[in-house]
Amino acid sequence: MKELSAASGASDLVQKIAGLIVNPLIVVMFAFALVGFLWGVRGYITHADDAEARRKGTEHIMWGLIGMLFMVAAFSIVRIVLNTFGLSEKAPEVKNIIGG
Repeated sequence: MKELSAASGASDLVQKIAGLIVNPLIVVMFAFALVGFLWGVRGYITHADDAEARRKGTEHIMWGLIGMLFMVAAFSIVRIVLNTFGLSEKAPEVKNIIGG
């Protein structure tokens, strides 16, 4: 019986880490990548007459897209790992997070 509770405790720990730390971190990093992408689009459009500024805008767009791709891949990998080990993550309720 002790083995079952240890496995359950480990499962709960992994779910809490994924739900409260990893997923919000991925969302924040995705937001930064999106801001970088949009910054590049703005630079590309507003400096349409300057080749160097357009090149920098294109680089920001490219790196923003790469960043967003990596964040989607990271989120997918976390979901695959959780589902593979039967730890399908449950979204934490807001009232439990704030203590209400």
